[in-house]
Amino acid sequence: MQTDELIKKMEQCRDIIDIEKQKEFRVETENLIRFGIQLYFILKTQEPVPEIKWYEFGNPIEEHAMKGFWEHREEKSLEVSLCYFPAIIAYNTVYHQATVIVQSKPSKLNFLQRAFNTVINAAKTVVANVTDPKNH
Repeated sequence: MQTDELIKKMEQCRDIIDIEKQKEFRVETENLIRFGIQLYFILKTQEPVPEIKWYEFGNPIEEHAMKGFWEHREEKSLEVSLCYFPAIIAYNTVYHQATVIVQSKPSKLNFLQRAFNTVINAAKTVVANVTDPKNH
């Protein structure tokens, strides 16, 4: 994919009215794309080729492979909300930690409560549809 196509895709994610800011963001976007391409090729020339590891929403915190804002021993109650830079790992050695934003794990009680509420709301909808004189 060409740089211009990538820039157009990235511009679809934002609306900037100010012409000067549009120009600034276009330059920054081009620089970001170039940096990403350079990083990709630099990593591919290394031996062993490092793994680029992105953490998904809901992944548990891996303190040795991630950096973010949390207190020591708090990581068991947290999970990944957003990973905005990947970890770079080779032979189980972390060369660069992933940069993540964390959130509290939902408790089992909250999950069960949400499931219960979903069932109750669905039942209310069914009852309302059956007893509504407009539906008969």
